[in-house]
Amino acid sequence: MKRLPRKYHKLRNQKLDLAILARGGIRLYHRDTALGHDVYLLAKKRYQIIEFDGNYLSSKAELLFELEQKLKLPPVGNNYDRFNDYLYDFSTGDNGVVLVFRHLHKLELEVLYILLDMLAFHTRRKIVTGQKLLTLVQLPSRFFSFKEPIGALNFELWNDIE
Repeated sequence: MKRLPRKYHKLRNQKLDLAILARGGIRLYHRDTALGHDVYLLAKKRYQIIEFDGNYLSSKAELLFELEQKLKLPPVGNNYDRFNDYLYDFSTGDNGVVLVFRHLHKLELEVLYILLDMLAFHTRRKIVTGQKLLTLVQLPSRFFSFKEPIGALNFELWNDIE
């Protein structure tokens, strides 16, 4: 594998958030080290990091409950529409929010797709008002792909360092 010049890595690290937002606000990872590196860089830029452990998320109900708790939303129940409605009022603050989903190997593909589709939509909607919402997702395989585009647009989701 060809090594990229040091200048590339420096620029990538400085503009990581903008690169993720430019490609839809969602980025996929396989390795812990790559994900951890990007979380570290975004935390240095004073983003609020909110982490979710996919080892404990195996259903839509568990996912929505965890999102409700960590995002401090009113009760969502098992209802995607309610969660989607609450995202309209969810504020990312001055520095932005990064949602980090680690080890999402137990979650059904359809549940993951619906979640990422909603987050992509709200990322685009919030960026217009200067709010930044980024989503980093760790998956069990580097060769994972969705059959349908996320957020009705086809983004390049995979990170650029692995």
